[in-house]
Amino acid sequence: ARCHDHKFDPIPTEDYYSLAGIFKSTHALFGGSGAGVRQTSRLIELQDGRKEPVGQKTDYAKLIVAKQAELKSLNKKVAGLKKELKGKYREDPIYKETISRIKKTQAAVKKNQAKLANSKKQTGPLAMGAREGEPGDAKVHIRGNVTTLGKVIPRGFPQVFDFSDLKIDSARSGRLQLADWITDPANPLTPRVLANRVWHHLFGRGIVRTVDNFGQTGERPSNQPLLDHLAVRLLENEWSVKKLIREVVLSRAYRMSSVHDLANARIDPDNALFWKMNQRRLDAESMRDAMLSVSGHLILSPADGSPVQKIDGNIGRDPEQLEELRKAQLDNRSLYLPVARQAIPEVLKTFDFAEPSIIVGRRDVTTVPTQALFLLNSDFVITQARGLAERLSSMDEDSRIDHAFRLLFARPPSSSEMARTQTFLADCLHNEESAIEAWTTVCQALLASAEFRYLN
Repeated sequence: ARCHDHKFDPIPTEDYYSLAGIFKSTHALFGGSGAGVRQTSRLIELQDGRKEPVGQKTDYAKLIVAKQAELKSLNKKVAGLKKELKGKYREDPIYKETISRIKKTQAAVKKNQAKLANSKKQTGPLAMGAREGEPGDAKVHIRGNVTTLGKVIPRGFPQVFDFSDLKIDSARSGRLQLADWITDPANPLTPRVLANRVWHHLFGRGIVRTVDNFGQTGERPSNQPLLDHLAVRLLENEWSVKKLIREVVLSRAYRMSSVHDLANARIDPDNALFWKMNQRRLDAESMRDAMLSVSGHLILSPADGSPVQKIDGNIGRDPEQLEELRKAQLDNRSLYLPVARQAIPEVLKTFDFAEPSIIVGRRDVTTVPTQALFLLNSDFVITQARGLAERLSSMDEDSRIDHAFRLLFARPPSSSEMARTQTFLADCLHNEESAIEAWTTVCQALLASAEFRYLN
């Protein structure tokens, strides 16, 4: 066993198996029910009166009532048929066929009764959870071969961290002890890693640039006292990320301009000490939300249900349903979009959305031709451009231009930008384009600009 990110750190093979034993002793229960869920969770039942998502597949209360009414009707029908046919037509083919159908109906009724009995156990909507499994330690897989097992390794924590003397009871999985170990105030890594990730998302680069690697092959902190201060503040505020973000964004460092300074650049050309704000592109989710916001289409609340729930069967094996999911029109914040690995919305995938199947602490930021083509041809971008054009349609021309620039760039247009936009609109109208089409083109050009996509 060896970690992909920490191949050269002092973590022996036994340490990986000591952690693996904890998860081996944990029983995960997947929320939901139906044919595609083999481990239906009965651990966490959601509160009564909780708003149900659209597309909930099974309403057990209604199902029970319907099946009981069906059963009563079938029993009455069977009794009537028996009475009518008793002593008559015993050798008649129609009689024999009818009896055969009755027996099949009775078998189906019994099967439905069994389903109803099972469905009564599920009293409401359920959520994914976990519970204690059968406690047990893991054996070393020699050279990673699952059929060649070595010695048993007791459940525990990496030996390189000697700050804690937590022990795992032989009758427990060790999940609680692992959580306590990770959040122990004496743990030197957890608060620093979390504080560094918060800084990375706010400034575009972490104090430790290798946000996923604090080990031997990772970079050293550019400002160790600052990282330590943020970690201490995080602990003092009881791990409140919200409070940490508030402190950072109210700081002078966060409020600095991204304007270049030659004297500072000579001393710190890489801006490792954050003497200015880094210029950075909006991440995929922020870019999508910004487009929806300026067009007036953005819905700030979560979607009422998920399109994933409306799909029957295995999502990953049905190309038609995957395509339907990709084309699902949701104008809610990107935070609330369902993430299906094979059906990432095109606007997110084009602008370096994180790979959902792995943990990504730092995303790649690419500039490739497909992004320009997307901004020129995407139905999503054109729809938002038209929405913005319609939003501005009640104003006079100069006010429209001014308001568009303020909405997208947080500044008024320069005199040259105003003149060029007016000339373009006049040319479009001279060529008998409708006003809304001309303005849609202008708005799309503004949405596709680098100034809209980058934070300066």
